[in-house]
Amino acid sequence: EQLADIACLALSQLRPVYIRHDIDFLSALPEARLIVLKEYTETAIVNAVSMILQDRRQARVDDVPVMFSSPRFDDDVELEWFEKPLIQSKK
Repeated sequence: EQLADIACLALSQLRPVYIRHDIDFLSALPEARLIVLKEYTETAIVNAVSMILQDRRQARVDDVPVMFSSPRFDDDVELEWFEKPLIQSKK
């Protein structure tokens, strides 16, 4: 049960990347970018585990939780493509 929670919390911290096929992703991805993506993933997992271990819901006094969100990435930025898109975007 906690593994699913950790996965959800970690994935919510990561920026989505479009991958059509594994082989396309690996062949088109520079090694430096792969290292950065792995570092982001490791950090997200560590943060998710920390959130599970320090569950602040147990010490909650009020009935209405307040959530603040500050996304790490810009939501308006186009997804990264690791293959040539069929339709070219107009810029």
